[in-house]
Amino acid sequence: MKIRKDPRAALADGLAKIRATMLAEYTADMAKRRTDLAKAYAEYLARADAELRAKMEAAEAKLCAKMEAIEAKIEAEFAAAAAEVRAALAERLRQHNASEAAVQ
Repeated sequence: MKIRKDPRAALADGLAKIRATMLAEYTADMAKRRTDLAKAYAEYLARADAELRAKMEAAEAKLCAKMEAIEAKIEAEFAAAAAEVRAALAERLRQHNASEAAVQ
């Protein structure tokens, strides 16, 4: 019988209850949205990290292949240079031996 005694107080009390209910629903909805957003962000970060890791691994593999090709080329050039040096030394030694034989 509050309404008959003080209708304004009863109305204010009813409105306060409605506000409290709406605020509780809003707070719960916002908490759910924050949770959903955090989950979506974590999934996004995981996907982005996986994509970045895959790109980095591909770039690393490509770089390693280039480095191995360069190393093989350098080794081949050194082998060719070593063969040329050995041939030049052998020729020089033959010339030296031939000149000593001619002098004697």
